Amino acid sequence: MLSFLLCILRKGRFRLISGGNTLALFAMASGLCKNIAERVSKEYGLSNEKALEIILDGIKESQVTISD
Repeated sequence: MLSFLLCILRKGRFRLISGGNTLALFAMASGLCKNIAERVSKEYGLSNEKALEIILDGIKESQVTISD
């Protein structure tokens, strides 16, 4: 089955278009977070664990902001 995750950021607005089963989308989101954490760790000289913690905290904070 084909699964996809398309993220669009335009003029400060975010849009997400996705298709596929939940498990496949979760796997893609996990891979994306891991990739971002690796980039953050290299750019800022952090451990991968600390960078992932920062990414996850940012996701949690953005969920509060979005739901308000």
